[in-house]
Amino acid sequence: MGGDFDKSEEEISPYLRALQGAQNKRKHTGTSLKEELSLKLKDQVITVLEKLPLEGIIAAAAIKGITSFELEIVSHADSKTCVSVSDDETGHKLEKTWKDFYVLLCELISDGPISASIDQPWLHVSWGG
Repeated sequence: MGGDFDKSEEEISPYLRALQGAQNKRKHTGTSLKEELSLKLKDQVITVLEKLPLEGIIAAAAIKGITSFELEIVSHADSKTCVSVSDDETGHKLEKTWKDFYVLLCELISDGPISASIDQPWLHVSWGG
């Protein structure tokens, strides 16, 4: 009972048109949710970075000839999900974990000679001397 999806517009039944419209909406919603989720995660990481005095710590350490430091960060062992988005109509639900959060945190800190890594509960930041 296969259908021919290559019919002209006037040959398509209303049922097939409804199916195609729903499939397109589901695909578009999934893409939109992925983008929204990525933005929510990035916003959350940036909010945390803005609260951390990293620039001052790096500058003070570099002046003293120190090439690395560690900060203790809050562990989220009690929760796997950091951020999530969902759409009730399509049933899509997407999540980003705290691991995703820390990976992005390190990516945003790491720039040029500066590198960052996580070894919970420590954030390690280092750079060349």
